[in-house]
Amino acid sequence: MQVSLPIKELSFTLALTLSAVLLSGCEVFSPSSGDSQAGLYHQMEAPDEVQIGESFEVIYSLTNHTPENVEVTTPHSCLVLPAVYEFSGSDKGERVPFRGSMMGCLTVVTTHTIPAGDSLELTFEIEAKFGSSKDEPVDPGTYVIRIEPEFHEIRGIPFQSLEKKLTVTE
Repeated sequence: MQVSLPIKELSFTLALTLSAVLLSGCEVFSPSSGDSQAGLYHQMEAPDEVQIGESFEVIYSLTNHTPENVEVTTPHSCLVLPAVYEFSGSDKGERVPFRGSMMGCLTVVTTHTIPAGDSLELTFEIEAKFGSSKDEPVDPGTYVIRIEPEFHEIRGIPFQSLEKKLTVTE
C-alpha cells in the first residue's frame, strides 16, 4: 500500500523531524519546574538520588490553564521522551541506556489534546540498570535526567527540554 502526502504536509513533517534531530543534539539546560507561558506550564518530577539498580519514576506533566483545548502535533506517537546522560567526566553529555529510558515511538504524525483547565501527565518507570537483558547495574555517579519534548513550540511559544541531576549511589 502506498501512502502519499501533499507537499505542504510532507515539508512540514520533514521540517519537524529535522528540528527534532538538530535540537536533540544541543545541550540545553532548563529548570525542571518549567516555565508558565501563555497559560501553558510543563514540569518534570524525579528523585535527586537513587541506589544502583533501584527503580524510580520520572513524571512529566503539561498543564493547560487556558479557557480552550490545546492541541500539540508531534512527528510521531510520543509527546515526550525520557533520556539519561553523563553529567561530568570524559563521557559528559553521552547518553546512558538506563532501563526504561530507551523508548521507541510509532512513526505517525500524532495530535495530543490537553483539555482546557486540565493536565496531561506521563509517568516513566526507569531503573538504574543498563537497558540490556543482562541486568547489569549502572555505575555510581551523577547523571542528568532529561525529558525531551517531541514538539518545540505550542501556539508559537517555545518549549525546551527539562533536566534534573540524579545521583546514583552504592
